Amino acid sequence: MAKKTNPLALLREAWLNRATALFTAHWVTLGVTVPVDVQLSCGFPGGCSVRRRIGECWPRSRSVKKVNQIFISPIIDAPLVALDILGHELLHAVDDCASMHGTVFTKNSGRVGYSGGKHSTAETPAAKARLSLMLKTLGRYPHG
Repeated sequence: MAKKTNPLALLREAWLNRATALFTAHWVTLGVTVPVDVQLSCGFPGGCSVRRRIGECWPRSRSVKKVNQIFISPIIDAPLVALDILGHELLHAVDDCASMHGTVFTKNSGRVGYSGGKHSTAETPAAKARLSLMLKTLGRYPHG
């Protein structure tokens, strides 16, 4: 008997994958290359409080498939917030989480208009406008 799959989870992951493709296409023009094999899920990130850690990128070394695994917390339901968190976590995947929130992460954050550091979010007017444009393309975040 085949295991039933939650269709909402598929929709949410599909939305995150489409968003990643949009980030990737734009960021490469800014000199930031997102790995093509990143895997995305909506799930609770490890450690800490589920209300404090809202996204996480795991390095390739922690994956059986040797790919970066990104998790967006299921407590996030606002599409703009989910998109902003995804962008932050994709910045970690760029260097396989090696710099954490250090020099490489901060440099790449600046290139794409994010603030850099532990609480890096889309900061510049251009980055915020890009997220709004992406939301028009993506439609609602299939959550809840």
